Amino acid sequence: MRHSCVPLPRLARRGCDRLLRPGDRRRRLDGVPEAAQAPCEGGLLPHEMRVDLTDYEGNATWAKYGLFHLGDASTKYRLQVGRYNGTAGDGFGGGRHNGHPFTTHDNDNDAADANCAARYRGAWWYDKCHISNLNGFSYEGEHETYADGIEWQPWRGYRYSLKTAAMMIRPAF
Repeated sequence: MRHSCVPLPRLARRGCDRLLRPGDRRRRLDGVPEAAQAPCEGGLLPHEMRVDLTDYEGNATWAKYGLFHLGDASTKYRLQVGRYNGTAGDGFGGGRHNGHPFTTHDNDNDAADANCAARYRGAWWYDKCHISNLNGFSYEGEHETYADGIEWQPWRGYRYSLKTAAMMIRPAF
């Protein structure tokens, strides 16, 4: 078998600066209606996220968020998601994850009395505590313990650990 390498084209930076209207100093994207404008922070385009999930019975589902943003270290990687669509149910639903910083077992940033990352065995964007936790312990499907597996509660509940979970992020424009 013969292998060959083909050089990939150099990708242009997909920044807001090339999408702004000429002469317009406001952070608006050309061709996008005013009501649909998304933030253009740091010169970067807004992003969207898709989550693909599978269980141990061979079922698959997905969730897409038309708005996705992670803050930087100064915000403790605060999560912003919105515009859910999909078959999995909204695992980032309401205020349970949206708008919250990232919590780890040694850096408690959640709103609960106890550290949710330590209690539920996975770092995540917790409030009090979660609807989803894709960084939980990897059980094989159903388990006895409560909410500490790889969980997406709207789809399989708090006592089922998923087989696979993939979070994919790309520019929204």
